[in-house]
Amino acid sequence: MDYIIAGKICDEVECGKGKCVANTSYPLNFICECDNGWKRTRDNDNDTDANSFLPCVIPQCSMNYGCQSAPPPVPEKSVPHNFSAFDPCYWAYCGEGSCQKNKTHTYRCECNPNTFNLLNISVFPCYSACKQLIS
Repeated sequence: MDYIIAGKICDEVECGKGKCVANTSYPLNFICECDNGWKRTRDNDNDTDANSFLPCVIPQCSMNYGCQSAPPPVPEKSVPHNFSAFDPCYWAYCGEGSCQKNKTHTYRCECNPNTFNLLNISVFPCYSACKQLIS
């Protein structure tokens, strides 16, 4: 029974540029394994740490901000005692946008005017159209 439930969890999980791997031995019954060139929103980014459930939404490249100032860095966060760690917006980085969660414990990044989701994927951060990826 646990195997069946664990296998179905990946139907509901968005790993961004990664794949969901279900296993009941993981804390949330799954991890996201990032594709080459992608990472999570946390600095220590490997598939065996406690944050391995986070989606792979940050390209491993630099950004050319020549047309405007860079957005603020990803803030360091600690989980307050009265706050749910299962709030997807707590873990999300939306760049030049804001996180909008829905009733299925997922989220999307709502972009500010004149900004767009990276690769037009709604869970990816928002950037201005003038910014370019530099591999």
